[in-house]
Amino acid sequence: MKLFPAIVLLISILYGCDGFKSVPDPPTPIEAEIIRIDIDPNPVKMNEVIMITCVLEDSVAQNLLFGWILPNSQKTISTTENTYSFIVDLEPGEYDVAVSVNDTTKNFISSNKSSYFKVINNDQ
Repeated sequence: MKLFPAIVLLISILYGCDGFKSVPDPPTPIEAEIIRIDIDPNPVKMNEVIMITCVLEDSVAQNLLFGWILPNSQKTISTTENTYSFIVDLEPGEYDVAVSVNDTTKNFISSNKSSYFKVINNDQ
């Protein structure tokens, strides 16, 4: 029976008190959470300019980098602004657009979101 307290003491020393924690660490807070993507106009006519805006929750993050993934694009377009506009040279239909946001001082994407817009004929 005298051996039991010695074993408990030895385990406590070897593993430290962290081994007996019952409450897990809180999750890492998101630095810049995307609330929504605004697209104006939507629907958009062929060959008109469309503006996409990434609306963020109030954030303490600085040096944000926005990665825009547009229809028919083979790469992500990076900007430091939360808006991106382009001339729509797409056939009528619905298209997805996505944006990711991260703090350039970190090495991971904090948040991403996608939305869609509709392209219509010029006579509509």
